Amino acid sequence: MPLSPRDLDYFLEVARQGQLAHASSHLDVTAAALSKAIRRLEWETGLALFERSGQGMELTPYGGAFRERAL
Repeated sequence: MPLSPRDLDYFLEVARQGQLAHASSHLDVTAAALSKAIRRLEWETGLALFERSGQGMELTPYGGAFRERAL
């Protein structure tokens, strides 16, 4: 299944913002929608793209490499 351009846009905004709440506000979508998009990308690529914590989301090394290719 090809990666969705929308999911890639969502991934890039979450990577920029570092938090689902900030990215969802900027994109005018729910944090739940962003979370589902990120999980879809992780499932489709087989990679953990973010480390999640109470402080937000940080790119893993795989996520950083994925972001470079997505730009």
